[in-house]
Amino acid sequence: NAPHFPFEARDDDLALFADAENFTPAVRRIYAMLRCMDRGVGRVLEELDRGGIAGNTIVLFTSDNGPQFGGKGEMCTDRFNCGFAGSKLLVYEGGIRLPMIIRWPAGMPACKQIHEMVHLTDWMPTLVALAHGAIGADLHLDGIDATPILRGERGNIAPTRFWQWNRYAPVGECNAAMRDGNWKLVRPAIAELMEVSRDDLAMDVDSKYNPQNYREVVRTPGPERASFTSVPPQLFNLSSDPLERNNLADQHPDRVARMTNQLASWFEEVELERRTIND
Repeated sequence: NAPHFPFEARDDDLALFADAENFTPAVRRIYAMLRCMDRGVGRVLEELDRGGIAGNTIVLFTSDNGPQFGGKGEMCTDRFNCGFAGSKLLVYEGGIRLPMIIRWPAGMPACKQIHEMVHLTDWMPTLVALAHGAIGADLHLDGIDATPILRGERGNIAPTRFWQWNRYAPVGECNAAMRDGNWKLVRPAIAELMEVSRDDLAMDVDSKYNPQNYREVVRTPGPERASFTSVPPQLFNLSSDPLERNNLADQHPDRVARMTNQLASWFEEVELERRTIND
């Protein structure tokens, strides 16, 4: 489960961080888990070498979100995040801007940095294309083939992208974002919609420590929600403000209105598909 909760690490890995007084015990344990994960990645790469297939094997390393912050005292996990706003669970850059390391000796030059945005949903169509595969015409994908970006043939070919997440049933005006080139619209998180019930939290913790007790996905109905009030959207220009410190919404009301409508339309399209599948 490295580096995810529950925080469990080997004694020899923990020993390397025992004197790091600027880290809480929880952060020391997370970094010890990262060291273990690094060692595991190394074993995978060594096995590719032993099999003689490393040259033409595509290896990708990334995350599904930024670091998880929170907790109190010794269990506080707040740590370095490049100065970005937000963290895991939030759609600010600290929660969604992630590095990707890709190694493909036979197909890509080494030590090349690519700064164009690629969305996590792009990796499926990209890997299919790199493997000379085909995707059925009837399969609707949110991602695009990012091969031209990887090969430096042209810049970002899909500048408009969307994000949204909250607890239980999705609510479009909560914790949502849209990118249009360097412009980013954020619908901030609504506290009431980000909370998880005590029962569900207890079961989540128990399932991670005692997975042998669980055989199926739990599908109990979500709890009743308290009333909530939407938060005004925010607007950032990431080319000059990647840390999202300067909200420009009041200066560009037309852009805010346009992007808000686009975000709402995308959400309704995704929600219609979700409800159709669930029904």
